[in-house]
Amino acid sequence: VPITKAFLFCGWRAIPVDWQLDSSHDLSNKHRQVSLHNQLQAADCIVAAFDCSTKSRAREIPRQFNDGRPAPRPLRTESQPEGLADLKPDEQRRVDVDNAACTFVLDEIEQLESRGGISIRENPLRSLHWHLPREKAMMESGKWTDTIYAACCFAGARCKMQRLRHNVSEIEAWPPLQCHHEHDPQEWTPFEKDGKRVYPSTSEAEYTAPLAFSLAVAASWWAVRTGRAQLRVPRAPAVSCVGRRSHWLQLDPRSLREWAMP
Repeated sequence: VPITKAFLFCGWRAIPVDWQLDSSHDLSNKHRQVSLHNQLQAADCIVAAFDCSTKSRAREIPRQFNDGRPAPRPLRTESQPEGLADLKPDEQRRVDVDNAACTFVLDEIEQLESRGGISIRENPLRSLHWHLPREKAMMESGKWTDTIYAACCFAGARCKMQRLRHNVSEIEAWPPLQCHHEHDPQEWTPFEKDGKRVYPSTSEAEYTAPLAFSLAVAASWWAVRTGRAQLRVPRAPAVSCVGRRSHWLQLDPRSLREWAMP
């Protein structure tokens, strides 16, 4: 949703797809896939933030809750990025849903690229998403570029290394985005609040406003450069070198200055 708002602000027509907004947006659902596929035929840009809950490397860290329960275990590995062989039924369902949604989005991204469009897909730098065979094959095609950045450079509270995979030269032109801030060494440690376990990664998952607008502006410059959009520069105010001005002395000076600015 923040990405959609940023693109709308820049003058795009945009469609948000977010199952936290609407459960019918589940991209593993065949009916939703057909509907969205038809809508995407008119698209110039796809921005995808893949669900990384089954791909997080944080699952590899052995932890226990205060009551002795173990933290969630890994569901994938680098050698088995599409899911471990010994998953329980509920774990397998989660992985299957994630894989189906991911495959659909990557299909649409490849089709959009063949039509001359652009795309931006994002996940944590070390996410197991980047080890998917489909992702590796797409990267090896030479059509995509990786941009690595620290989320705190875009006003994130915590230092989180992220990867954008895209075909947008305007993003390639960004300056280095390495963290040089001072951070709390315990900023990623889970904690208990109101009797519930809180993972800092949950609050950091949403894009910050500066990141959302940086992506939208980069895509907008691409649209102008490739002739898909016009740069909207307001016309210059009309000038007048003839006529009467004597009665203007009765006007409040602000009517020609700050009051005229809107």
